[in-house]
Amino acid sequence: MKRISMIALALIFAVVLGTVAVSAETELKNLIPAKDATWIDTPCYGASVTTEYKDDGSVVFSGSVSGSWPCVEHWYATPIVANVETDSLVIDFNVTGGSTNINLFFTDESGNSYGYTLCNSMFADRNYDTGSGDLYDGDYTLTISLKDFVATTKLYDGSAFPAGAILDGKLTFAGVQVYSVNGAAVTVKTLAIESEVVEEEEEKPVTPPTGDASLLVFVLIGLVALAGVSFAAKAHKEF
Repeated sequence: MKRISMIALALIFAVVLGTVAVSAETELKNLIPAKDATWIDTPCYGASVTTEYKDDGSVVFSGSVSGSWPCVEHWYATPIVANVETDSLVIDFNVTGGSTNINLFFTDESGNSYGYTLCNSMFADRNYDTGSGDLYDGDYTLTISLKDFVATTKLYDGSAFPAGAILDGKLTFAGVQVYSVNGAAVTVKTLAIESEVVEEEEEKPVTPPTGDASLLVFVLIGLVALAGVSFAAKAHKEF
């Protein structure tokens, strides 16, 4: 009878109090800023990089000529914080007509800046310039966990990811830099941090049931009451 009473109580609480729902969704934090963002241009031999935002959401970086390597960079007004253990880096870009290098910038708690290029061991199967690390023509599509990303090394000089940029298991992204080299057009479709967002809905009381459901609740309450009386009588008899 005690077992029945516990089951009845659980059912009553489920009906009357309601439940708390937990859901998980994926969120993309873009490392390429929106169309109205300010890009800082660094010309080279008279050539400058232009940025063209397309209707499909991609951004084309171009403008260099043969023998030049201008770049543009953007520093976020609000740094983007990512969890090394749980988040991922999503990469999807294309290079035509030359080569490119894309650098990510990070800051630590003291405001020190660190840079790291996307030309590292995760693209070891692609053609790249061994002197500069520039990535040649091709499609570059990859989703890599930040845990694996910080474990990579630069292909052209073998240097590791800057350990000082990692604080309490987190990375603070401060900016991004894109090069157009030797006439390259660099089309970035996605460069973003993918993170899982867990949402917990607030517990909401349920309106008391009516009709047959109400009758069921009263029956369950009755069972609990009977169980309590039975248990009390038994305890009294034993005493």
